[in-house]
Amino acid sequence: MPRTKPKLTVEERLDLIEEYKICFEGPIPAGRWPVQYQKIFEDIRNIQRMRYDEYEVNESRDLITVAAMKRRVRELNQTAYDCRKKRENEDTWRARIEPQVVSRFGEEVVWSAPHLLAIFPGCTDDVDSQICDKRLWQSEFRAVPDDPNEAEDLRRRRAKRTSCECDPLIKASEDL
Repeated sequence: MPRTKPKLTVEERLDLIEEYKICFEGPIPAGRWPVQYQKIFEDIRNIQRMRYDEYEVNESRDLITVAAMKRRVRELNQTAYDCRKKRENEDTWRARIEPQVVSRFGEEVVWSAPHLLAIFPGCTDDVDSQICDKRLWQSEFRAVPDDPNEAEDLRRRRAKRTSCECDPLIKASEDL
């Protein structure tokens, strides 16, 4: 466990802010966002507005997706609570929190979780159904490449995709 560093006084913190020329500009209103970042910032604001108790099944998220996301949130919340209760230093917080948050970014967009494949054995490890060859799920917040050609190519591929609407019982019976 990393050692706890002695707390700085307010005066010492202000001296460091001045020494390193740190400037806090505060939040920038949406109207002043740089054009190239407006879509990203708006997506972040939309994510920020999501609330745990309001995150429910709808046309774009099924029960499995909601349950998995809520489990991840509970685990992250518990980790943060433990760090706070133990008065952990920043290094420990980061060592415990960052892997939970960042791990999702390294995942492929696949249905490879064993518990999901057990429920829908007719599905492959990919995002497409073996029954209808349509998408099993789609992300609520989608990345857009900076390169205009890549962005257009991705937009075209996404436009061709359709969502799987097969009955879960039919999916489950495919391997029987």
